[in-house]
Amino acid sequence: MIRFENEKQVQQAREGAAKSAMLAVIEAAHSSIPEVSFDAIADCGGDFFLLEPGDDLGAFRLFEEGEPLDLTDLEARNYEFVTLSGDGGTYALYLPTSDLGGPCFFVPNEPWIGNTFRRAVAAAALR
Repeated sequence: MIRFENEKQVQQAREGAAKSAMLAVIEAAHSSIPEVSFDAIADCGGDFFLLEPGDDLGAFRLFEEGEPLDLTDLEARNYEFVTLSGDGGTYALYLPTSDLGGPCFFVPNEPWIGNTFRRAVAAAALR
């Protein structure tokens, strides 16, 4: 897992589908309130998390001491939005945890995520 705490870190990330997906979420946040200058990650109550092969989607920890989250339980997590990037390479799952915001998870659309999760998240992205 790679954690991004501000927009500058995303800008400095290696090029690819995940970076494009993160930049699209940042752009959407800025276009929703264009008259205000802000960092869509640092100022909005939640970091971005890029999941990688080896990360356990069923027991993901935001913090070492935190309780594990089952990111695959779409009903229990109550994501505000689930999207698939335009290139089909990355899912974005936004989980509001307070009035200030919450984390956004970026999951590459790769074989390691498993077909069960892929089907569920693809269906959620179409809603």
